Amino acid sequence: MRSIKYVALASLAMLLIQCAKVQEPVEMQIKVDKILTIEGKPDSANSISPETAFDLTYTVQTDKEGFLYLRDEKTGSIKVFDKAGKYYSSLSSLGDGKDQIKNMDTFFTDKDTVYIFDSRTKIKKFLRSGEYVSASDIPYDQSTVPLAISVLNDSTLIGRVSTLKSSSDPVLINLELALFDRKLNKRMIMLADAINKEVIHRSYFMEPVFAVNDRYIYTAKRSRDEYKIKLYTHSGEFVRDIVQDYTPVKFSDEESRIIKMSQTGNPHYKDFFEYKLALHDIKTDKYGYLWVQRSDGNFGSDISFDIFDGDRLMLTLTMKYSEIAQNTRWVYLSDKIYVFDHKNDKIDVYDYTIEPAKKHTPGP
Repeated sequence: MRSIKYVALASLAMLLIQCAKVQEPVEMQIKVDKILTIEGKPDSANSISPETAFDLTYTVQTDKEGFLYLRDEKTGSIKVFDKAGKYYSSLSSLGDGKDQIKNMDTFFTDKDTVYIFDSRTKIKKFLRSGEYVSASDIPYDQSTVPLAISVLNDSTLIGRVSTLKSSSDPVLINLELALFDRKLNKRMIMLADAINKEVIHRSYFMEPVFAVNDRYIYTAKRSRDEYKIKLYTHSGEFVRDIVQDYTPVKFSDEESRIIKMSQTGNPHYKDFFEYKLALHDIKTDKYGYLWVQRSDGNFGSDISFDIFDGDRLMLTLTMKYSEIAQNTRWVYLSDKIYVFDHKNDKIDVYDYTIEPAKKHTPGP
């Protein structure tokens, strides 16, 4: 099993990170414990069957009951695992049938139901158990691609879409974050940007990442120049910015050496690997706190987060892995922390709690 170390202020067994003192001195602590590993690659040392095996992608969801939904690259299905990490069901498969998916764009979950976007034309509805329910048309032509959709509330979805504008010169791709009704009719565009199709690889730095809790919508871009998150109400009204001091940072010589081992011949090397990102992603946790992922655990880096209560930086969290990953490690946060190992098709699952730090009474 991979050796894992946690950086903490008080213990190697758990993470105890003091709050940054913002406005008033506040002290909290976070405790993180690895609880299980979900294996996806069958071998002689485990009992994984073809039904439960998976080839990891970056299309992942969880629901409020703790079920984990993974798109399986090999079969084109969605594999479902319960909160104990046990295989539960498979949804759909590759094909042209009414209960099959020809080309999955993305999917989202709502209670015990999964909505799969197929070939930019259909939304197919399945129950968590795997039963096919129905299909409906997407109210757009095939130039529009749904990239990430989530439930905001009972009547509204929030999502990121891209639209090809082939009539423009040069050909542009619009990147939008928008609010939709339950039939995916667009209600409001919150953020929009356009990029030349010839440099589409740069969309990674321009497309908005987003997270929601019961009060706010948070959005940000993967910038190398600034650390900024925008807050909106659920109706799309801008509230304020969360801004942290940030100075652009180059990759070190050692980091660059590790990166080049897996990026030989990459024509976009300088676009991605000259300067580090100020942030990689944003998520909200089971408490409603905002987590800003500062580093992703690849190329010798740690996995690190800034954790905010509203717009107040409350905690920082760092996780160290002894094995160097070549752009194959990825983190997903919900009620658990999921660390995906795409090289070995397995998922380490961590539980976490955030609570007031215990006061230490001085001895006599």
